[in-house]
Amino acid sequence: MATLNVPVPHPTIAAAIAAASPGDTIQLGAGYANEAATVTKNGLTITGGASNTGIVLTLDGVVTGVTPGGTAPIAVVGTAATSEQITGGAGDETFTFVSGATAAVTGRTPSTSAWGSTH
Repeated sequence: MATLNVPVPHPTIAAAIAAASPGDTIQLGAGYANEAATVTKNGLTITGGASNTGIVLTLDGVVTGVTPGGTAPIAVVGTAATSEQITGGAGDETFTFVSGATAAVTGRTPSTSAWGSTH
């Protein structure tokens, strides 16, 4: 398992995802912000700090697992009508799932995450 750093040497989260393998970690550099990326590989951990704001990760409808890590306020959007697994996270993540999608979120408590549903 490798750690891929954003923005150096990977300029974006999307570029790091493209270079990643399942089980890898994508580490966001301090202050890296404002990117929407689609997660296309299972088992990735995407981690950063509180200064990594405006990060939105959309699960591609095939991916069934992602782990937001660190204290970054990452927004995770589920799009599939299949089960999705989100594990961990210590930040102010938000999780939004389209109507018909099911998800299991483990390692979090409702008081520290915002929950949403889009219809």
